[in-house]
Amino acid sequence: MGTMMGSNRPKGLTDAVLRRYLGLSLHTVGATCSCCGTSKSEEVKLRKCKKCLRKAYCGKPCQLQDWKEGGHKTVCRPPKDFKAQDIVRVVNVQRDDFAHAARMNGQLMEVDGPAHEEKRWMVIIIGAGAEERLQRLSFHEDELRLAVPVEERVDLDP
Repeated sequence: MGTMMGSNRPKGLTDAVLRRYLGLSLHTVGATCSCCGTSKSEEVKLRKCKKCLRKAYCGKPCQLQDWKEGGHKTVCRPPKDFKAQDIVRVVNVQRDDFAHAARMNGQLMEVDGPAHEEKRWMVIIIGAGAEERLQRLSFHEDELRLAVPVEERVDLDP
């Protein structure tokens, strides 16, 4: 997991924090089939769910099984349909309204809730300490992509 964030990783976002609060797995980021676990390769082309664009499948049978029996139906929602405590990835930031905004691209953040302005969301840096959590940032919905819905978050005790 260490390479997922690269140099954009906040200092408090350790691998342990990722495992504990996000429960990220390869199928969550589309590298394997969300149903059977088959890895993406030259022979295996994975296709993403057309609604949420998060889950990937090696074929129609796996997609149908995950929809009916795997619970994807209950958590599938469009990439810009956010809820509090969702984990989102910052994308396409090119503005200068706060220092180093563009360097936030790729960061994983937790949705705190909607902002006062239309189509904007308040987010918190994951792994931030109590004082830093008070420093919420506002992003337009086009600058965020749903990474892990709140319903799929896993809280693993260390």
